Amino acid sequence: MEIHVLASGSDGNCYVIRSGEHTIMLDQGMTYKHLVEQMNVNGIMPEEIECILVTHEHSDHIKGVGTAARKFKCPVMSTLGTYEGMLHHIGKVDYSEIRRDVGFTIGDIEVQPLPTRHDAADPVCYRFSSGDKSAFIATDTGSINMEIRQAINDSDLVILESNYDPQRLRNNPLYPEYLKIRIASEDRGHLSNFQCGDALMGIRPGQRIFLGHLSKKNNDPDLAKDTVSQTSGIRRAALDCLDCNLDDTRALKI
Repeated sequence: MEIHVLASGSDGNCYVIRSGEHTIMLDQGMTYKHLVEQMNVNGIMPEEIECILVTHEHSDHIKGVGTAARKFKCPVMSTLGTYEGMLHHIGKVDYSEIRRDVGFTIGDIEVQPLPTRHDAADPVCYRFSSGDKSAFIATDTGSINMEIRQAINDSDLVILESNYDPQRLRNNPLYPEYLKIRIASEDRGHLSNFQCGDALMGIRPGQRIFLGHLSKKNNDPDLAKDTVSQTSGIRRAALDCLDCNLDDTRALKI
């Protein structure tokens, strides 16, 4: 299984999951031009994409979903709440509904959607498995429930949000108070570096951990790795960050 990270952060998010002959796109928060550039770098052909899964309806996750779905001639899959929330933005697409906690398969890839807590209509994250390999991608959630914690423990590769440093967020003069409260909310916000570290406590040896969706203004990769390492007990050298820009393309193999 391969996870191609085409973008991770507040400017845009997009992942491609490959296993054998099957390929899934997760979110598409870039312009179509930038998406094609990133796909070319990774050797991904448009005709490979079998569907576009969506986590929630915020623009950094759906900016290019409609265009990509029509160009690739593939369905968009999301919860009904997410679809209704993004319909005015993405336009007419072939749509398939998914339900949180109800798994399904795309070829030989098993997909498990799990609920998150964020300021969106019906947000989810996803665990992917094929054969004896599995990957879990969870961003945009204010807290960790037992289902997410179990998915973290059961996956070979984990991409988990480490969005902000609480002190930087509190002291950020550019953010109004209501926005600071929303970001730090356990019901509607994002995971801090400390919360991310807590969620990763007790992981088993050999798991690969990547910190994602870092805020440009309230975090940085070194600070995120330091805090997560100190909180979780994971060696700092065992942590990696997906940078908060659209050009940090990664191909992760498990």
